[in-house]
Amino acid sequence: MIEGTVVRVSRTECEAEVDGNRVQFHVRGGTIRAAGGKNPVRVGDRVRLAVHPGAIVLDEILPRESILQRTTIAHGRTVRREVASNLAMAIFVIPAVETDPAMRPRRLRLLDRMLVSAEHADLPALVCVNKIDLVTDQSELAAMKGIYQRAGYRVLQTCAPAGDGVEDLRDSLPAGLSAFVGPSGAGKTSLITALTGRHDLKTLSVSASTGKGKHATTASEAFELDGGRWAVDVPGLRSFGLEDVEKEDLAYCFAEFRDFLGHCDNRWCTHLVEDGCAVLAAVDAGGIAPARHDSYRRLMVDQNKGQR
Repeated sequence: MIEGTVVRVSRTECEAEVDGNRVQFHVRGGTIRAAGGKNPVRVGDRVRLAVHPGAIVLDEILPRESILQRTTIAHGRTVRREVASNLAMAIFVIPAVETDPAMRPRRLRLLDRMLVSAEHADLPALVCVNKIDLVTDQSELAAMKGIYQRAGYRVLQTCAPAGDGVEDLRDSLPAGLSAFVGPSGAGKTSLITALTGRHDLKTLSVSASTGKGKHATTASEAFELDGGRWAVDVPGLRSFGLEDVEKEDLAYCFAEFRDFLGHCDNRWCTHLVEDGCAVLAAVDAGGIAPARHDSYRRLMVDQNKGQR
């Protein structure tokens, strides 16, 4: 029996880092069926492997210390999707500009959902605004950065091909695994290429006709930067459900709300419309960005409809 850390997961195969070596292992069909037909292994999992003649097989996924996860709706039911486990940090990557300007608010709401998930998992998060070479309106970029800096997040600007901001990003990564998460076409793989110096990672452009990113990464994989630091390339996302976040916990997952929670006149305040709400007063006073409160409101409305 050997133990290792999973560094690559696809539909049909997995690899683990075992004493400095990459070891391919097999997940039995019975294990996959017991997990609802999906491979239950995730990058970052610590696993125990059994060595058999001609094959190395998953024996056990060891208890996870943390998990970044989202939910989706499949065939009319909510399905949990684990993004990665045992992370030290989540790097949420969004493009600095959109081919379709109407996509900008949707991208920021996606970012808000990802940040809520990180807060719920008690996972440190960093916002990375990539492709800054395409920016023509610096004031719009500054306004967007200000929203998240005001919320307490560090925001980095990068341009992977030119190397702009890459060293700042490298210096921000802690020991352990940092997952690069974001929509397709945001440039996650290009950033990891710049960080690692590898040139064998597949990248694709954004579609000019739809404005949507194309999926270059189809399997989650961790790449070592230096001793003890890894970057996890996660396939691009177009949605990020939050079914696992209870309605009562949602306000606490907006970091900038916390100083005002418990100070509303109504003990059961929802922070949506009530008189005497400390959160709404902070929005009016400029302490909380209206766009962030709008994301919170949308999540609360969706949750009440059972459509998170």
